[in-house]
Amino acid sequence: MKRQNSTRAIFIASSLCCLFTCVLCSIIWMVISGVNWFGFIVLDLVFTVNAFLCGIVATSIQRMLSRLPTTIILYLGNIIPFGILFLISFCIATQDAEGWYLLFLIGWLIMSIIPVAVTSYIVNSRQTDTSE
Repeated sequence: MKRQNSTRAIFIASSLCCLFTCVLCSIIWMVISGVNWFGFIVLDLVFTVNAFLCGIVATSIQRMLSRLPTTIILYLGNIIPFGILFLISFCIATQDAEGWYLLFLIGWLIMSIIPVAVTSYIVNSRQTDTSE
């Protein structure tokens, strides 16, 4: 039963971590560019689908590599789906848009650290509370 609760906690934490990263990056990109990124329905849908994929990736990593710390599982689950999307977009982008995709990818990799640290702390403290 503990394994199922742990898997569910990782899925939920990774999905919330991804959504928090999306909000954080969108606010930063909005400040830099002056464009309200929350106004684009397609982008909001991509963020929601990405959150679901992050949960799936994180739980898959946890099942395959159960000895990895929660922080690394959440970080990998958070960066892999959107990283793949940005790399594919970079490869098919025009030359004037390539720099933007790389900027967004680097920003995503760096800004993911904050939500991962917060959600990892919450998951770890929750697991120690339930084990006592």
